[in-house]
Amino acid sequence: MHCEEIPQYNRGRQAFESPQIQACIKDMLNAADFVVVTTSYLKEYYNKKYGVPLDNIIAVPNFLPRWWFGDRYDVE
Repeated sequence: MHCEEIPQYNRGRQAFESPQIQACIKDMLNAADFVVVTTSYLKEYYNKKYGVPLDNIIAVPNFLPRWWFGDRYDVE
């Protein structure tokens, strides 16, 4: 199984190209009561890639809400 989502420079890429490892990942994710991810994109990805039911995936954002820093933050 080829894993286009993993960049070439990622030293763990070969592991994700292994069908056995992909099967283990799928089994572990589907055996869990819940899978916690940081974005809705990952939630959708795990659902499509590994068949984890959407009801079993919880997306918890890992960034500060805008109301914490308001207009005090300027990217530039």
